Amino acid sequence: MRDTELYRHLLGLETPWKVGRVELSATDGRVDVWVEHPGRTRFACPDCERELSVYDHSEERAWRHLDSCAFLTYLHCHPPRVDCPEHGVRQVGLPWAEPHSRFTTLFERLAIDVLAACDVAAAARLLRISWDQAWHLMDRAVARGLAAKPLNVPAHVGVDEKAAGKGQDYITVVSDLDAGTVEYIADERRQASLDGYFEKFTAEQRAGIEAVAMDMWEPFAASVRAHLSDADDKIVFDRYHLMGYLTKAVDTVRKQENRALAVTGDKSLAGSKYLWLYSAENLPARHQDRFAALRGADLKTGRAWTIKEDLRHFWSYKRRGWGAKHFTRWCPANPGNDGKHIEPRIPPAFMSLTRSSTFQHPGRISSRPCGSRPYSSLGRPATALSATFGITTSRNCQVSLPSGLCTNRGASSRYFLARWFLNMSGGSTM
Repeated sequence: MRDTELYRHLLGLETPWKVGRVELSATDGRVDVWVEHPGRTRFACPDCERELSVYDHSEERAWRHLDSCAFLTYLHCHPPRVDCPEHGVRQVGLPWAEPHSRFTTLFERLAIDVLAACDVAAAARLLRISWDQAWHLMDRAVARGLAAKPLNVPAHVGVDEKAAGKGQDYITVVSDLDAGTVEYIADERRQASLDGYFEKFTAEQRAGIEAVAMDMWEPFAASVRAHLSDADDKIVFDRYHLMGYLTKAVDTVRKQENRALAVTGDKSLAGSKYLWLYSAENLPARHQDRFAALRGADLKTGRAWTIKEDLRHFWSYKRRGWGAKHFTRWCPANPGNDGKHIEPRIPPAFMSLTRSSTFQHPGRISSRPCGSRPYSSLGRPATALSATFGITTSRNCQVSLPSGLCTNRGASSRYFLARWFLNMSGGSTM
């Protein structure tokens, strides 16, 4: 079999395409294959499929193909062009490569498998291409996948940011929590980053979104409010971030109490920071005796830790009624400086969410793309903060604290939780 016929079969070329010549360079470790077509061949316009005679040929181009016995293999061709009366001069479609690609389709297929199995740098070494070329192949694969993906609106959406580099360099990740798939990625973590996801859908399609799980990052909440009806009833604070804020609030109580005790010469809280950051079941055995002694002492930090741990049981309930009862018991009367009490209440969003499968299967709602941790919800921002911490917020999240808890409008949710814990534990409210 002649080398031209061999490569015609290897490339899978069909009429009118054929291999004109093959050149092998043993010193360069390279094989070059030239593809051509007979004269008077007619080609279809890539836009309307109308068959036309060849107008002219573009300059010679080369495509990297699968290696031939460890020899780098390149495919060469002068792509023909047609002059369409409707669309003008267009380059015809080539069967071995996609438009604007410098690699054949078979090579891209191999590259995708290699990139899926290792990182970009390792894939570039194995494929003998540059780092930029490897990224370009991956970008093209993602673009093809997104173009082929049907535009479905998930019922349960997860939104989170992920560090993409050093410093404050983040990307916004939107996921389908039921399917466990990443649906959208955007640069930074601004409101505009999430706006791009919602703007892909019509208002009727967005109405199918039942819940959006996120942390307490206000730009994300603002984007949801701008694009979803009854948005405050659909925003769900995930368990991971909420418990993280509570843990940091416990640490705030510990710091203040430790400073107060140190003035009197009491160093019982010294060196205990990380003991209070553990949950009960994760406390190492070597620290259990000391931690038990600290909890037995009359410390504000111990009471704050108990309040935090008691809320964790909320996510173990599978029925709305029992969950609501636990939530009500967990919100104790919060005396302010004027002696009045903040009466806890269950937010409407909590009641509506617990009727859905979200509450029946704790962990189904998660702002993490892969959903490895069990998360659930406390409801919308305004009502959740009000019911849980005696804090009211308007639709634009301007904050109004109960008597005895005063701060500025720009304070973070973490500060609210810390101030509430200080009040509940008997600390000053500044």
